[in-house]
Amino acid sequence: MKKGDAERLVVAELRKVFAAEPMGVDGGLIQYNKLMQQRPDLFEFRSSGDKWQVVKGWMNKHKLG
Repeated sequence: MKKGDAERLVVAELRKVFAAEPMGVDGGLIQYNKLMQQRPDLFEFRSSGDKWQVVKGWMNKHKLG
């Protein structure tokens, strides 16, 4: 999956998650881990680093949480 496609899909899923369960003091890490377990297909993009850091950047970019 291309990184841009993954960003769009992951952000859409996180918006649903945060609507039901607002981000807490963990900065979204718990929701990220749950999503990673429930939808591992969303994280099949190439990344030179930690995917959590990539997704955290997307969350900041899209003002999630």
